[in-house]
Amino acid sequence: MGHLTRAYDWENSSLGAADAWPQSLKTTLGILLHSAFPMFLFWGKELICFYNDAYRPSLGDSGKHPAVGKRAKDVWPEIWDFIGPLIEQVLRTGEPVWFEDQFLPIYRNGKLEDVYWTFSYSPAYNDNGLVEGVFVTCTESTEKVSYVKRLQESNQRFQHLVAQATMGTVVLIGDELVVELANDAYARLIGRKPSDLIGKRIFDIIPESAEPFREIIDNVRTTGNSRYLYEQPYTVNSPEGVISRYLDLVYKPCLDQSNKIAGVMILCQDVTEQVLAKRRIQESEERFEAAVEAVEGVVWTNNAEGKMVGDQPGWSALTGQTREEYEGYGWAKAVHPDDAKMSVEVWNEAVREGKTYVFRHRLRIKDGRYRFFSIRAIPLKNNDGSIREWVGVHTDITEHHQAEEILKESEERFRNLANHAPMFIWMVDQNAVITYANRQLLNFIGVNSEADVTTAGGWEKVTHPEDLQNVYNAFVEGLQARREYEVEARLRNSQQGDYEWFLFKAAPRILPNGDFAGFIGTAVSIHQQKILLGEMEEHVRARTRELNLANDALLQSNNDLKQFAHVASHDLKEPVRKIQTFSHRLNDEFGDILVPKAQTYLQKIIRSAERMNSMIDGVLRYSSLNAAEAEFDRVDLNVIIENIIGDLEVLISRKSAELTKEDLPVIEGSEVLLYQLFYNLINNSLKFSREGIAPKIAITSADIGEEVEIRVQDNGIGFDRQYADRIFESFTRLNAKDQFEGTGLGLSLCRKIVQRHSGTIEAHSSAGAGATFIIRLPRAQKTQ
Repeated sequence: MGHLTRAYDWENSSLGAADAWPQSLKTTLGILLHSAFPMFLFWGKELICFYNDAYRPSLGDSGKHPAVGKRAKDVWPEIWDFIGPLIEQVLRTGEPVWFEDQFLPIYRNGKLEDVYWTFSYSPAYNDNGLVEGVFVTCTESTEKVSYVKRLQESNQRFQHLVAQATMGTVVLIGDELVVELANDAYARLIGRKPSDLIGKRIFDIIPESAEPFREIIDNVRTTGNSRYLYEQPYTVNSPEGVISRYLDLVYKPCLDQSNKIAGVMILCQDVTEQVLAKRRIQESEERFEAAVEAVEGVVWTNNAEGKMVGDQPGWSALTGQTREEYEGYGWAKAVHPDDAKMSVEVWNEAVREGKTYVFRHRLRIKDGRYRFFSIRAIPLKNNDGSIREWVGVHTDITEHHQAEEILKESEERFRNLANHAPMFIWMVDQNAVITYANRQLLNFIGVNSEADVTTAGGWEKVTHPEDLQNVYNAFVEGLQARREYEVEARLRNSQQGDYEWFLFKAAPRILPNGDFAGFIGTAVSIHQQKILLGEMEEHVRARTRELNLANDALLQSNNDLKQFAHVASHDLKEPVRKIQTFSHRLNDEFGDILVPKAQTYLQKIIRSAERMNSMIDGVLRYSSLNAAEAEFDRVDLNVIIENIIGDLEVLISRKSAELTKEDLPVIEGSEVLLYQLFYNLINNSLKFSREGIAPKIAITSADIGEEVEIRVQDNGIGFDRQYADRIFESFTRLNAKDQFEGTGLGLSLCRKIVQRHSGTIEAHSSAGAGATFIIRLPRAQKTQ
């Protein structure tokens, strides 16, 4: 680049011959051309370009190089809207600027490339000590940014995969085992959500699991060796209760960038169902073996034709029959004569159809007594579906049979007691069909038996139509959950023809074998209570009407008070106007002859009257805002801001203020109120500017879903962040009255306007650092 620079025809450039260049330019170029770090120089009014060999690759293979001697705007037209103001700023202020990983696409190699830069712009001085150019040091950081993005994307993919994984995953960092990552699968294992875990010490959350898992985790951290646990039982106390499960666990050390162990990753697979299934299989096998032992002498087999053949030690031990006696159908001779014929017929039917044989009969055992047995036999089949043999078992149910007889007697006693109980007692099956109703219930609804209820149309004919659905809903909920339920309903009194209120309570009926058989329930009259409750409700409704009338009166009183405040405020303005008028006349006509002390007093009167008039206006706006029925229209915020700039033109000019704004949206709202909102904010930014510094006000906007966000940012005196909420309160002042005029109502009025538009407003600042007001408003107002 030194050769290209020396060979350039400088005599025909705006800089002239190189021999005549100022020493400062020559020195700067000497530093630039001999540096191994990428450097660039803009010099003179036309910002003539210089750069070194280290910078040369940044211009690409083609497109911009060579750029020596060319004007900056001609070399960098595609990014001039960004770098042009920066160069102008450095030339004007002499202050350097610096950017890191700044996205600036440039045209090179025949196309516009996405490029990231880390660079600084510094002032370059001429021989007179004035800023004559801009010195640029830079490096292209595209690869770095791309690597960081790929790393972030990779991390996001990893986080997504972990979050979606069905295997519980948790990463614990440091000596205190703080949770850095936990997915939903892991959180569910301990009855929490991932948000309950991140950033907390794991054994602060589940201290009951510290033994034995803490020792295992510490071992992995210190040795770097992975650990594996299979079918490990664990118990944790979750907000929903105690959780006891079984896990397959993998403990892996986590390494940091320096390849040191930073923590431990734990992978958890819930194997509770597998463990329980294995146990069930094992228990089933044990039960089968125990059952075989328990029924020893009662297990038997038959061939595919249903004939008993071969050795049957169990049958012989039970009945005392020999092989010759029981083979074929000889076994039937041990069956009670009254049961034998039916036993054989049902057995032959099961053999023909290849179905399970289930039967009961009396069997003569070895000592000659008859006992009741339950028989169950199943066919064992070949792969082609043909029956290989039959396996059956005789189970002695003599005691059970006797218990059934006792149960029948017990049920009879229950019916006798229920028929004399002073309440309704009933039973229904799983289809809500009445299987039992005591005499009191049958008499009340006017039927003779449970069957008559079904024949007459079931519950529909005796229950009030308005209550029928509630009855069925309660029944279905109880049926699905197999739990008790209760419901209130009206039943028709067959004798009087009207309906009476009853409270129904039902409990599930579980048979001795564990089967669900329906519900048994009661019904007691609550008719009198309902009548009293109705009277009380009517009393409450009457009292509510009285309260509504009182509330209407209160609202009217409040409206009258608002009207009084409005009228009073208007009346106050008249004497204030007179004070202002005569004070100004006194100043205009006699100000020259008043002594200095009198002039001071007069100025204080004028300023006080102006503040009083401003305060009355503020009170009027503040009080009328609540009562006003704002009509919402489509409002262009750009027009609003332009009107405000026009109204504040004198103040903006006097303060040399700079006000910039983006293209603002069109929203639905009150044009008058929105004008007042932004007028107050802009006026505040002008009012609270710093001494000797021209105010800068920037208005920007952004879309946030169905809302728009408007930011009003200034470089004024700002305020302490602890007052960020207080400044919106009425009559709040953070500065002395003699320094900044105002009533303390402006920001309070702003908040009321924003709330009227269903929006929010907040302020951010720190003392001496300017203030930013963030307003969020809906694009369209919701209809009431």
